[in-house]
Amino acid sequence: MLKSTIIKPHNLNEIFFFCVCDVHNLTLNAELSLTNLDVDIVQANNGVKDSADIKILNLMRKFINVAGQDCTIILLSGNSGYYDTLSELKKLHNVSIHLIGLADSFSSKLVQIADYTFI
Repeated sequence: MLKSTIIKPHNLNEIFFFCVCDVHNLTLNAELSLTNLDVDIVQANNGVKDSADIKILNLMRKFINVAGQDCTIILLSGNSGYYDTLSELKKLHNVSIHLIGLADSFSSKLVQIADYTFI
């Protein structure tokens, strides 16, 4: 659904699609579904505070190295903890930011720097 409602209508070229989670808690059905959709499943360090957030921040920085200037990051989160990194990437690399989340889950800081928000 993400690909048909956001990626294609905005003429974006998908390079990577990551799901960062504790793979030990992922059901086999969910894992197979993600794999069939060409989603890369990345293990967050189980039991380490904020390990998924740290992993996502590192993946965003690595993505910029591959995709280069003027690329787009689609983030399925409204967590304000991503603000500093996204703000920096936007300033330094002219990154376009698309946020996806629940209406009451978006940080107002993230909404201010986002190019698009999807609820």
